This record gives sequence, C-alpha cells and structure tokens, in this order.
Amino acid sequence: MSINWNSVIGRVRFERREIPRALEHFHKAIECGEDPLTHSGHRLNCFMLLGEYARAWEESDCSGASFEAGSSIAGKRVVIRCLRGLGDAIQFLRYVPLLHSQCESISVDPPPGLEPLLHCVRGVRVYRSGQPYDTEIECSDLPYLFRTTLASIPPPLSIVLDQKKIQA
Repeated sequence: MSINWNSVIGRVRFERREIPRALEHFHKAIECGEDPLTHSGHRLNCFMLLGEYARAWEESDCSGASFEAGSSIAGKRVVIRCLRGLGDAIQFLRYVPLLHSQCESISVDPPPGLEPLLHCVRGVRVYRSGQPYDTEIECSDLPYLFRTTLASIPPPLSIVLDQKKIQA
C-alpha cells in the first residue's frame, strides 16, 4: 500500500491551522483515489473553521451523523443523549426550546452532575432506562439537525434556579 502524501500533508496543514491549504490537499488525496470518508471529519472541521457551515453540513451528510439527515422530529418523543461530558451537555441545552416547538416530548440522558440542573429546564424530563421514545440524538448533533450557522446559534438558556428543586 502506497502512502498518499496529499493526505499526510493535509493533516499537517490542518494541525497548523493552514485550513485552505489543508482542504486543497484533502481534495487532491481524493482525486488520487483515497476513500472520501478517510478525512471527512477533517474536511468538516475545515469548513466549520472557515465559517462555511452549509458545506460543513454537506460533508456531515456524506459521512453520517448519529442523527440521520432529513429525519423529522415533528411530533416525536425525543431522547437527547449527552455522551461528551457535562460542559457540552450544558452548552447544547440551548437547543431545547427549538426542539420543544417541534417534539411531543424531550427527555435528556444526562452525564453525571447534570440531573439537578435538568429539573430547572422547562419541558425536559430526565431519561430513565426503559422509558419509551421514538428517536434519539446525541447533544452535539443538535447544531447539525438545525443546520446552525453563526447567525442562528440559539441563545443560552435562561434558567431560574429553584434551590428546592436542586436540593431534591
């Protein structure tokens, strides 16, 4: 098996944050016969860093996200899985109001430490094993679901902390 030097150089350029040059080399690697999925994640990140969100979402469509492109959440019972840790889970909860306007119900499968905060988020239940649901999505795929751009990032949740609920 021969080394595709465009692939290697693309990764180096990416690590140096020479993003346009990295993309050039990733595309040349594909032209030389490399599987397009090999650096799909790198290309997606390149497009994100360049602010080319539509192209990033197209790249994601090709490589597959945990939530299928074009899937509808309308009227469904949705479980949000938080597999990437507490900080990401808190940041991605900003999408709950958008989901709430389309779903029948929202449950969150929280990482350790998040459950008390979830009791303060209107319209969200804590997911319990065995609870019925229609579809699930990883919290970091919510921007993908809504095709988020810089202009459409939802504001942080306004949460009024109720000490009684937190201590329960």
